[in-house]
Amino acid sequence: NPLHKLGEFSWADYKVFKAHLRLPRPYLRIIFKNYSSMHEAVCALPRIIEGYSNHLWEKRKMDAVEFREKVYQSCHIPPQYHKTALYITENTKDQGDLAATVKNADKLHNLGVTFYFYSEFMEGAMHAACDILRSAIDKKLRGFCASYPNTLELIKQWDPDNPAIQRMMTVDVLVLWGVGAEYTTEFTNAQLNKILMTRRANRHTTIVVSSLNPKEFKSRYGTEPEGAWVGFKDQKLKQTLGEIREMLEGTA
Repeated sequence: NPLHKLGEFSWADYKVFKAHLRLPRPYLRIIFKNYSSMHEAVCALPRIIEGYSNHLWEKRKMDAVEFREKVYQSCHIPPQYHKTALYITENTKDQGDLAATVKNADKLHNLGVTFYFYSEFMEGAMHAACDILRSAIDKKLRGFCASYPNTLELIKQWDPDNPAIQRMMTVDVLVLWGVGAEYTTEFTNAQLNKILMTRRANRHTTIVVSSLNPKEFKSRYGTEPEGAWVGFKDQKLKQTLGEIREMLEGTA
């Protein structure tokens, strides 16, 4: 069991981890530090995601925060994605196309396209998606970043006038990340389809970010991902878990 180096986790835990918890490393550190059951971690994801962002913002209050970062914060971009980081596409041609998309992000206005970005732990995919989103915001487009687990929690409140839901549906560019981290049901599938179809019909651009490759996505949701697919290279499982262990032991 690959998770044994991080504690006494069962194969059932690993199955849940592989299916739903291939998240960027900061979130994995929190999960393995605080949860002995991967099932409980999946259910707690909305709190984990929100809590980690709030924690980073509290730390940043010690320093002067630039106006641009305040704008990114208002668009719910997690603090760790406010600056460009290295990301490498699986297909070398996609790297150039991606750079052109970032440079011309203002042209995404009223385009109605969907992108599907995926990588093993969502790290490369998320950095690329937020690179495009930040560029769009800098060019005066309306943007928003939302994790799908947190979005489902809002939808379950059954308040169609919720400002976060309204904003998510109407902004020019939306990054919807963490798709595949939720426990998949007919309800969650229907909500995902509703978001994508509504935004496409209204000619808004959506970037879906997931740890599921297109084959895994089709197996999970029954259909292939919409739009243009772009895969990114992340660290392998063994290396990632090794780094998480160093974080937990305080040696990283």
